[in-house]
Amino acid sequence: MSVSGTAVGAPRTESGRTERRRPPRATARDTVRVLTRVLAPGVARGVVAPRPWVGRLGLDRFADAEINRLRDRYGLGPLRLTLPGRSVALILDDGHARRALSGEFPQAARERLSALAHYAFPGGPSAGSEPAGDVERVMREEIRPLAADGTVGWDEVRPALRRAVRRIVLGDAARDDDLLTGLLDRLRDDANWGYLRRRRDPVRWRFHARVRAHLRRAGHPALAERAPELLAELEDAGAAAYRTLGLLATHPGALATARADTAYLQGCVREARRLWPDEPAALRQTRTLTRWDGAELPAGTTLVVPTIWSHRPARFTPEPSARPPGPALRTASAMIQSLIDGYDLRLTGSDRLHPLPRTLYPHELRFSFRRSQV
Repeated sequence: MSVSGTAVGAPRTESGRTERRRPPRATARDTVRVLTRVLAPGVARGVVAPRPWVGRLGLDRFADAEINRLRDRYGLGPLRLTLPGRSVALILDDGHARRALSGEFPQAARERLSALAHYAFPGGPSAGSEPAGDVERVMREEIRPLAADGTVGWDEVRPALRRAVRRIVLGDAARDDDLLTGLLDRLRDDANWGYLRRRRDPVRWRFHARVRAHLRRAGHPALAERAPELLAELEDAGAAAYRTLGLLATHPGALATARADTAYLQGCVREARRLWPDEPAALRQTRTLTRWDGAELPAGTTLVVPTIWSHRPARFTPEPSARPPGPALRTASAMIQSLIDGYDLRLTGSDRLHPLPRTLYPHELRFSFRRSQV
């Protein structure tokens, strides 16, 4: 809501005017606790490139406990953190999280650009550029043969996914360029730390040179500025698709509907990404002075939304997607379709998803495939 509006429930003075107040501010000590117990575990787990071994340590439970403690002390927030030179507010309530993520506020540009700077071309990605590869065909050729092997795990899927992503973004000739993906892995690991880690320009230049060479051969040189982000985005989409397979394998009704309804299948992918977000916290930024439950947040305030609010409710409740799919969603749904079309699917150790876990890494899932009898 703009500053000219009156927030519902905002306190009023005796004259009837809305009383302006500041959101609660955490003490310096509590700010340090937020940084070390809420944000640091997420950074360690990987903001850009996940580190599964960190996730297995279960550090998220400390974040949950700390958020609950802050709610008891400061109320529902948003809670402003005491940081020099920055206006940062931590979201402590699921209703506030819905507002922060509703589209009212853009992504926090500074943090996103600091991560992209480690592997993107100077100037950032070119908006609107789409991969030229035939997503459905490539997924059928690279991913579908895995189902014929009977039992499949992430160790088998990930190399095939990476071959498919290179073909989709850079052309068929890039299929076996494992060196390019290895360079991107190193750069994305650095990107986890954003502006806290120095950029490795020689590695980035080698990566960019290979990207440009492949796109020249494929006849799509204009895609170069978008390609690094697409390579990362589509691989992450493949990991989300793999988690979605786990949900479908344990929900036979949803699996049957997804086979026949692409929009529903895409809704399943979105639901998997809600349950297990790619990022440990969503960052948004206020563009103007913003009223929030009668309090005011300055323009340029970074809103930190921990994934505890994205994960609730922890139920698989997919709905057909009404929005047109972007490259990531098209890739994820094509990958799933290539595996479930004509095959029955079973998750080995199906109790792994009952109840739905707080975190889920692809390497924790393994599937068996059998040709459908119908």
